[in-house]
Amino acid sequence: MSLLPYHTEGLLEVGVDEAGRGPLIGRVYAGAVIWPNDLTTTVVKDSKKYTKTADREKAYDYVVDHAIAYGVAYAEPEEIDSLGIFKAVMQTMHRAIRNTGVNPEQILVDGNHFQPFMDQYGETPQFTTVIGGDNKYLSIAAGSVLAKVEHDRYIADLLLKYPVLERYDLKNNKGYGAPKHMEAIQKYGITQFHRQSFKCCHDAPIVYI
Repeated sequence: MSLLPYHTEGLLEVGVDEAGRGPLIGRVYAGAVIWPNDLTTTVVKDSKKYTKTADREKAYDYVVDHAIAYGVAYAEPEEIDSLGIFKAVMQTMHRAIRNTGVNPEQILVDGNHFQPFMDQYGETPQFTTVIGGDNKYLSIAAGSVLAKVEHDRYIADLLLKYPVLERYDLKNNKGYGAPKHMEAIQKYGITQFHRQSFKCCHDAPIVYI
């Protein structure tokens, strides 16, 4: 079953979601998408519902080709450590919305928290938080796909530039605190790419690579 193309008919809506909130290492990403009200598809869904990376990549291309507008943004680990993950996610979502180049009339947000967004003209569009929104609305699902693909590409790029990161098993865990990642932190410490404010990283020694 395809997801809904809009929440409120007649409003210019942008859907936004994040990827990489939970990992112990690297950036958090957000994707924002303005989806055509008359377009439904089964290609795009919650980014977590894809069992094959190739299918998620195809969905990414579909979003880029069919969205009215889209934007992607990220926050570096230093910003996450400075602001805290919640504020860093909010800032990243705001940047992604700005990067669409469009001033929306309504913002659809996956989850139950959002901080009001102010556009370039000082207007604050209304927003609606939707628990499980990436499984209900195409714009949010599309945002989740953009964010997830960009996040995973970033992790892959880190591994290419810094092969020593392979000891944290990032290829498989994408930065999350899976057993092999936790074991490597205990054995080797953390790197400059880890989120030092996260509890399991806070007291670990830092090894610059």
